[in-house]
Amino acid sequence: MTDNKELEIIKKLKECGKSSYYIAKKTGLSNSSIANWLNGKTSPNPANIAILEHFFEIEDGKGSNNINAGVISHSTVNQDNRSYYSDSPDVLRARIEQLDRLIEEKEYRIKEKDAQIKEKDAQIKALLEIVAKK
Repeated sequence: MTDNKELEIIKKLKECGKSSYYIAKKTGLSNSSIANWLNGKTSPNPANIAILEHFFEIEDGKGSNNINAGVISHSTVNQDNRSYYSDSPDVLRARIEQLDRLIEEKEYRIKEKDAQIKEKDAQIKALLEIVAKK
């Protein structure tokens, strides 16, 4: 179910005149995700909505007067033969929230599978008892 913020952001995405590739590069979001939101295949989650709201604030000139302030950056820095992945705090927070949701989902699925396995074990034990009696 989409809420008003989702509808508002999707409307802004459609009306802004920017390509999904441009928005993806500026925000660090996936180009395919943005395209899916625009096509109505999926909806942005709250973390992605926050990133897009921040993006539109900067694009509309409502953000800081400093042209580089708040720009959501995405880069890899090489130092001493090591690569460091550098993102803005907004992007990092959004990714952490996405990972937290993914972990919760996986934990829930594991619990479901454990319950199914226990049920199957009980069924097998019951069948073995029946076969043993014959």
